[in-house]
Amino acid sequence: LGNQSSATALFNRKSIDTTMGFSNSEGMMMATQAGSLSYTTGLALAKKKNVSPNQLGHELSNNTGLYGISGSSSDILALIEKESAGDHRAELAVSMYVYSARQAIAQMVASLQGIDGLVFAGPTAMQSALIRKRIVDGLEYLGLVITPKLNLEEISNKKITALQPRTRSKPVLVVPIQKERIMQSHVRSFLV
Repeated sequence: LGNQSSATALFNRKSIDTTMGFSNSEGMMMATQAGSLSYTTGLALAKKKNVSPNQLGHELSNNTGLYGISGSSSDILALIEKESAGDHRAELAVSMYVYSARQAIAQMVASLQGIDGLVFAGPTAMQSALIRKRIVDGLEYLGLVITPKLNLEEISNKKITALQPRTRSKPVLVVPIQKERIMQSHVRSFLV
């Protein structure tokens, strides 16, 4: 979860499905991208706004998602603050983001025909106990529960953090990722 968000289904440590598609604007709602839209929505928008395909692509990539719904910010943490101050558009944007995450998780559960655990990763997952709580609060039917006290503790960017109670829940983990190190490793493998 972050500016770009997606869900991935892992089976035997291999990805078997993901919400990302041909472009990075497919799948979940993101900071400035609406997520998956039908092509007819794009056609209707292009016609209504009288824009070229390139202009429409720019609009859908930069002015939708959290930013488009809230009308003020693409930063989920800033929107949570605005929501608590009574900003209804920020509240709608945050609610839609959480709903989009739950839909994506359900899609991956369907691909896997069940779930053994849930792993959160990315900046939003690391920084926002509220987003983690809101997402998991809608997934109890899958056997996923988080302990409020564990969820509110500061998440380490160096170790995996378990949020579930010792009983009654499948694992719910926050895993730090270091994209730069992963990219460096891939580049090295191509150069050697």
